[in-house]
Amino acid sequence: MKKILCTCLTAAAAFAFLSAAAANLPGKLSEDGRTFWIDGGDLPLEGRGFADAEKLYQRIPDRLKAVTNVNRGVWIQGQCSAGMLFRFNVRKSNLLKVRWSVHYEKLAGGNMGPIVKSGADVYGWDSGRREWSFLNSARPARKEGNVQELWVPASGDVMIYLPCYNVTEKFEVGVSPSAEITPVKHRVRGIEKPIVFYGTSITQGGCVSRPGLAYPAFVSRRFDAPHVNLGFSGNGRMEIEMADMLLEIDASAYVLDCLWNMNYGQVEERFEPFLRKLKAAKPDVPLLTLEMCAVGNKPNKASRFIRGVVGKLKKEDPAKWANLRHIQAERLFFDDSEGTVDRCHPNDWGMMKMSIEMIKEIEAFIEEGAFKR
Repeated sequence: MKKILCTCLTAAAAFAFLSAAAANLPGKLSEDGRTFWIDGGDLPLEGRGFADAEKLYQRIPDRLKAVTNVNRGVWIQGQCSAGMLFRFNVRKSNLLKVRWSVHYEKLAGGNMGPIVKSGADVYGWDSGRREWSFLNSARPARKEGNVQELWVPASGDVMIYLPCYNVTEKFEVGVSPSAEITPVKHRVRGIEKPIVFYGTSITQGGCVSRPGLAYPAFVSRRFDAPHVNLGFSGNGRMEIEMADMLLEIDASAYVLDCLWNMNYGQVEERFEPFLRKLKAAKPDVPLLTLEMCAVGNKPNKASRFIRGVVGKLKKEDPAKWANLRHIQAERLFFDDSEGTVDRCHPNDWGMMKMSIEMIKEIEAFIEEGAFKR
């Protein structure tokens, strides 16, 4: 029996597949015979940085709980499925549905809508424009058993982003019984190693309208690259042990955006040692650091401090730190003061500007030949 085989690997999110008709895949036909439901565990999943995470949609493994110097909130937020997505080609299907359940009954937050917190996004590959284009989103109505039809594809490459701020308990994709599902073979830029983003609630996706607009998703989609989202709401504090976690992932680049979760003393104590540890272990992997996004685009004391550290490192050894790039606070939002929902978390407009600036820097890495593919 032909069957999809899926192996999630830390290094390059490698997948081995056999082409198969949906009727022969692990799954279940609906009672009306129109929809064949496939569990997410049998589909190509990206964004899972640690192979030993106990649950399929868990971003951080349970072993981190034993690391007493790392705030427990990292593990708690690490249960959320931010940044995870399915990426596959579907043919001979006149429908594409999703059916999912989440852990927390509260589907939205005080400054966050239900789609980004507990819903899903679908993108399709536009072969004419050679880019991923938004198609539809799935809005949750309940904790368990959400169902929504997203698209009538007939054939095409799709990506389905999972919830950013809820714990995904189960996720299924529904297609026509005669459909064929295979891996997406192309990577436009040839980037197979994930971009690893480490930071705060903003990195996790707060507070855009849907998962595909979180800057890790937006930036990596622009390069057709895999990514791992290690944004932990309230808990992106640059403990040195978190550098060890990042180093476990065979990354194409590391993006660090932690200032909103750190007091000034922590910034002084941790920022430079964190960079030095990453550099010492993986000297050729590009590093991109961000100052704190803020209404008015004015750098605060912490932003000025890390700006000074970056300058010091580059002066200390220009060759060694050539693949360290830095985005100053003045660049992170537009000048119209409309970029946030609460003077901290970016809305779609603010997240777009942050993404644009990161894209510029990653493009520079690629042009310089520094990017790890």
